[in-house]
Amino acid sequence: MALGIFLAFSLPLPGWGKLTLFPIFSNHMVLQRSEQTMLCGDGAAPGSRVWVKYNSRGKAWASVADSNGVWRVELNLTDAAAYRSPCTFVIGAGKKRRPILELTDVVLADVWLLAVPEGQGIQAQSGGIELMHPDRIRLLDLRRFDATANPLPAEAPVWQECPKPADLGRLSTLAICLAEYLAMSADVAIVEVPAGILDASFEAVGQAAEKVPPAITNAWVRANFDVRTAQAKRWDRLIEAKRRGIVTNIPPIFEYGPLAVYPLGAFSPAKPPALWLNFRGAIWPGRTPAASRPVP
Repeated sequence: MALGIFLAFSLPLPGWGKLTLFPIFSNHMVLQRSEQTMLCGDGAAPGSRVWVKYNSRGKAWASVADSNGVWRVELNLTDAAAYRSPCTFVIGAGKKRRPILELTDVVLADVWLLAVPEGQGIQAQSGGIELMHPDRIRLLDLRRFDATANPLPAEAPVWQECPKPADLGRLSTLAICLAEYLAMSADVAIVEVPAGILDASFEAVGQAAEKVPPAITNAWVRANFDVRTAQAKRWDRLIEAKRRGIVTNIPPIFEYGPLAVYPLGAFSPAKPPALWLNFRGAIWPGRTPAASRPVP
């Protein structure tokens, strides 16, 4: 599956030789360890050879740009001993050995997509979750990214290191719990995406739900515990406000519903998010995609 292909949204450039990466690729990003992880972009001369090297030397991968100058190079990153992270990838075109592009501080890890329906759960709070492995966690928030834009925006959201406790409020409690539990065993990336994108690209036929790792189940239990705690505190505040004669309107908090977890193979490779990202699995709390009903 392609990581960040974005083919459907690319337009030919007016001239060749301006080799570029698609906006989803940036320094400090995370690549899923797999046999078919992709780096993609455009601006290559049609038919030219585009190559990628790990840490500027050693193993190289290559492909040929299509008639629109779009290129995609498939990487095999499964050998953890040979391809350590963080690392650097350099990219060039043609017979020249001098690289044109460079990606630095790239982490090779497990990438999980998370789609939290609007109104579920709560935002993470400072001190609410003790992060034992912040150095193993990276995040990407695509919830407000226009996946249908054509051409793509020049600036896409960038990959972030795990935020400090004071900055957790921009993420859902479930996202932080997932990151912490999964990071107990390995480096991990949590990518928050709109739930509708997962629904639209899900393919039911021939696909089965992946067995849910215990770390994901534990994160769901912990997140709902925090939700129930927040519900109790809000209820106490409401009672106290009414006792004092203060009119108040405290919006409700809803628990995260049962999780639906599916592997990358359950998604159409021609649609986002499989069009953009290679990932290990996608998680919905509180909803199961309509397409996942049993097929007669």
